[in-house]
Amino acid sequence: LVGADLKGGIHSKIDVIEEIINRENITDINEAVMIGDRHHDIEGARKFSMKSIGVTYGFGDLDELQTAGADYIVHSPEEITALLLNY
Repeated sequence: LVGADLKGGIHSKIDVIEEIINRENITDINEAVMIGDRHHDIEGARKFSMKSIGVTYGFGDLDELQTAGADYIVHSPEEITALLLNY
């Protein structure tokens, strides 16, 4: 898990995603997907040309995720599983 830190090194969702890519040595971005409930998550994924799944059961809503340009939008954790199994 990675998130913003109190030391000030990780400020934005872009920083979080970059840290994960580096920490996990992700070399094929096509094998990664960002799952999030806010536009920050979707915009962060786009910065790295990463696919994104917007979830409507968090803090954001359908309109926010659509406007941000989520590649996929789901309404339950089960839909994430189904989507990833068929990806």
